[in-house]
Amino acid sequence: MDRDKIQQILSIPDAIMPSITNSGKGEGLIFAQNMLIPFSNLFPKNTRLYELMTTNSEELAVILEKERVWLLNKEKSLEEPKQNDTDYSGEDEDAGKTSGAEPQENIMATAAQAALP
Repeated sequence: MDRDKIQQILSIPDAIMPSITNSGKGEGLIFAQNMLIPFSNLFPKNTRLYELMTTNSEELAVILEKERVWLLNKEKSLEEPKQNDTDYSGEDEDAGKTSGAEPQENIMATAAQAALP
C-alpha cells in the first residue's frame, strides 16, 4: 500500500502526513475517537521506562534475558546460607576473640557517644 492510499483510507490531512512518512522509531500518529494526534515519544534507551515501553523485538529479547539472569542470581543468593565471621551460637569459646570483634556493649556505647553533640 502506498502513501496516497493510506492517506485516503484513513482520511489523513496533508499537514499530518509527514508524521507518517518521515517518522522514526517512537514517532507517529495516534487515532483517538475522531482525532489524529501526531506524537514523538522518545526516551533515553538506558532507562527502565524505555525497557518497559519498547516494542523492538531485538531489544526485548536482550531485556528479557537480562531479567532472567537477574532472577536466577537472586534465587541463588536466597538459597545460599549466609557466612558469618563470628559464631554467636556459644559453641566456639574463642569466637570473636581473634577476629577483633568488640563486645555488644562496647559497640552500643561507642554508637551512643558518636550521636552526642
